[in-house]
Amino acid sequence: MSKSSEIEKHFLDAFATTNKEFIYIPIPKTGTRSILKLMNKIYGKDLKFSHHSYKWVANTISQAELARAKVFATVRNPWARMYSIFSYYGPQSKFPLKSKNFRDFIMTSPIEYANWYQDEGCWEDFYNQSRWLADVSGEIKVDKIFKLENLNNRDLNGFFGVSGHKIYHVNRSTSKKQHYSLFYDDDMIEVVYKLCKEDIDNFNYNFEYKENTEKRDKNG
Repeated sequence: MSKSSEIEKHFLDAFATTNKEFIYIPIPKTGTRSILKLMNKIYGKDLKFSHHSYKWVANTISQAELARAKVFATVRNPWARMYSIFSYYGPQSKFPLKSKNFRDFIMTSPIEYANWYQDEGCWEDFYNQSRWLADVSGEIKVDKIFKLENLNNRDLNGFFGVSGHKIYHVNRSTSKKQHYSLFYDDDMIEVVYKLCKEDIDNFNYNFEYKENTEKRDKNG
């Protein structure tokens, strides 16, 4: 089976399992495995997701089916996501980056790496999240966007119309003691801001320093 056929099979199987009520747009490095595990619990089936965009979905099912379904996605703070991408493509990965360290990766421009790796099937990880959620005109068409940082059982259960299901965070790149801000300097912060401004504006993200995050968590 070709890769494109496999992607379509996984999507159509998941779509049918939800009775064509829900469509998940699984953006790389935004907690997709956690969402998959939750949906497996809800529907009692071992679903599989391949990364696909809203535009791909719109070309795969009918417009009537798309209009009836609730389309949702998870997004992530761009600075945290960039560190997660670097961690995923580390020296021991299948497609290791050529960077010596995280700063080298950021300052050389992640988009440049996207061009180098486009034949390996992982180049899509480097693109802004907004592009995954937009139609051909560039307008974001997703019905519900959850922020990975704020994912909680109540909101997700409410969205699916169920109760009692818990989120299990899978494949965390860093522990709570290794907040992404610890790996950035001012120049790196600015580079990611310029690269990911579309996401920062669309999803209202800011660079958060570790001490600010700790205060936010402590206060609820």
